[in-house]
Amino acid sequence: MSTCTPDGTGSPGTTGFYCLTRGDTIGLVVVAMSGWVSLAAVVLIFSLIARNIIRARQWPTQRRRLISGTMDLLMLSLFMAEMIQSLGVVLNVKWINDGTVQVGRLCTAQGVMQNIGESAVAMTTLIITLHTFSSLWWSNGISLPAAWGLVGVLWLFLFLFVTISTSVLSDFYTPTPYWCWISTTYGNYRTAGENFWLWLAFAVSVLYIPLLFWARGYVTPSIDAWWRFQIHSKKEMEFRGRRVSLSLIVNALTYAAPALPTGLARWFVAVQGDPKPFATSEAQLAIKSIFSLSGFCTVSVFLLTRRDLLLFHATPREPVNLQMQPLNPPEENARQEDVPEEDALEEDPDKNDQHLDEHPISRFWTAGLIFLWLVINALDAVWIIYYIRAATDPNPRSAVNRTHAGWKGYYDMMYIFNFYWGCVNIAVWSLYFLAAFDWLSERGENWEIRRSHPFRVTWYLLHLVIILPVAAIMSSGPFFGPWIAVRKVGMQAWIHRCDSYPAEVILEGLSYGSPGNELALASFYFGPSANRTKYYEYTMTLDPGDSNVWNFGFSQFVPGVTIPSDVYPLVQNISYQMANQTFSATCTTGPEANGTTSCMQGSFDEGGYLSLNINNTLANVVTNLRAVDKNWMFVPADDAPSYILAEVEPDGSLGQSQLRTAVTFPGNCAMLKLCSETGIDVLPPVGLTLMRQNAYSIVCTTPNSN
Repeated sequence: MSTCTPDGTGSPGTTGFYCLTRGDTIGLVVVAMSGWVSLAAVVLIFSLIARNIIRARQWPTQRRRLISGTMDLLMLSLFMAEMIQSLGVVLNVKWINDGTVQVGRLCTAQGVMQNIGESAVAMTTLIITLHTFSSLWWSNGISLPAAWGLVGVLWLFLFLFVTISTSVLSDFYTPTPYWCWISTTYGNYRTAGENFWLWLAFAVSVLYIPLLFWARGYVTPSIDAWWRFQIHSKKEMEFRGRRVSLSLIVNALTYAAPALPTGLARWFVAVQGDPKPFATSEAQLAIKSIFSLSGFCTVSVFLLTRRDLLLFHATPREPVNLQMQPLNPPEENARQEDVPEEDALEEDPDKNDQHLDEHPISRFWTAGLIFLWLVINALDAVWIIYYIRAATDPNPRSAVNRTHAGWKGYYDMMYIFNFYWGCVNIAVWSLYFLAAFDWLSERGENWEIRRSHPFRVTWYLLHLVIILPVAAIMSSGPFFGPWIAVRKVGMQAWIHRCDSYPAEVILEGLSYGSPGNELALASFYFGPSANRTKYYEYTMTLDPGDSNVWNFGFSQFVPGVTIPSDVYPLVQNISYQMANQTFSATCTTGPEANGTTSCMQGSFDEGGYLSLNINNTLANVVTNLRAVDKNWMFVPADDAPSYILAEVEPDGSLGQSQLRTAVTFPGNCAMLKLCSETGIDVLPPVGLTLMRQNAYSIVCTTPNSN
């Protein structure tokens, strides 16, 4: 029977079993709360629909069918999918109560609900996108019979996928690890059964870009050929139709906001093969919490913008014509000449907007909002810069990474905030470019200057060369900037961090699924910083007779390399007694010696500040080393060891740095570089570091990301 330690850090005793830490449990509570919010919203909408059905039956003369159009059917399918997805999320209360996630009937039920719900939401959103585009662009959306067929195929596919998979494949739904979903063993099934539809829904959402220009009146589709369209220099769409079209676009795009982090995380894992920066428990739980709010977002936007569907409009009304129309036909302009100014102000929304824009108070608030937007972007840039600095040069510690919990909270909040702030920047720049093209093409003040060829050439060059790149950076930077910058700066740190030290040590821990005969490895490099040469290797092994004893032993020389005598590896083996935190070493006396002798003893303390007391009996020298900062290793092993180890002076102060961690290799968390002084006194902390790096590398390469 599998059990966990009281603090939740115990290792599972069998497969299909995961112990939740306290941090995992707290994060899972937030996920479950998000699921409850979405479930309550969907239950509310179904209750209102039931009320609408009852009311419709009470008015026979105005009776309408519940499903009278394509969007009625698609929204019902979407609500049903959101309910199933929310129910799967709510089942996390079971794991919260037990403190473990394990295979079984409930695990399978949760996996089925999440698989069906999330996939059905993506598929239905995909159909809504295609129908919305077809309806507005070609005035010929998906017919109701065709929609019935698509929805039927959708749910039949998911039913057969789940039924056949669970019947034929063993342990198809397992802990992954904080909730149950498709097992990592069946990666292709993850793609076919869910991820593909999630990514496809995002890909097809680019159709909203031409719809946005259509809604602004810049583009008119051709009636004769579906691939033709006309570009206009001024808005040509009737105001009310434009507002309705924008509300439809906002409704369909509601899916993207909560689902985008999940889509990006799964893309990195499935396509890039790299779970970073989404592999930590905090990141996964935060992403899941956002995704679980999908139902709440869908219901909220529906109640605000879709009140004419599913019997929510009590009485029949004339539908709004969404066809492209001239803003004011000539005869309408003639009739408006005699309209009083007050009435004209009320009836022409465009004039109202223009009137308000010209008001000094309106200009003041606009300038204030722009200034606030720029300030937040500047502060966000500072946030990202400190993240990059702490991620690539963590020692000595700063206020950002003084504690490991604070550091994780710092970058988790940064990624969550930057996702939504990136959406804000995209919206702001989209509005800017739409307004800029409006200003360039509309008649008014300085029209003769704006229409001149030199002015237009200068305007387009300014926007293409300067403004458009700035917009692209500010829009994409919050999403991808931190991740890209950390990899670039981290590579420079990997190459140059140890330039001021005479030696480098590259530690390579075991990866998930490594062969049983593979060992954790430490490779030693010496020589000028620009051209260092690998001389020899040490390996770390667990004593077969005592699980509390680890051995850090010499492995081999690099063939064909002549090793200087001052860096010759005298130490043959260091044995660590983890129970009482002591170590002892055996050495050879020189390159020509055959035997070994005891040469070093000491003790170490891994808690708080890493410290070592090293008695070198060969040189009759006692050395004390201590870390500059606390918390050099992390339990559970969710980050690489990190420290600067300096020699303790007689007065208790810290002297010269003897050993320090650099960074893990970008893209390979199993490799950690150490910057080292020469001498046998640095070997005991190197062995301890390899032991902890090995534990981290197994965790960070385990394919447990959702």
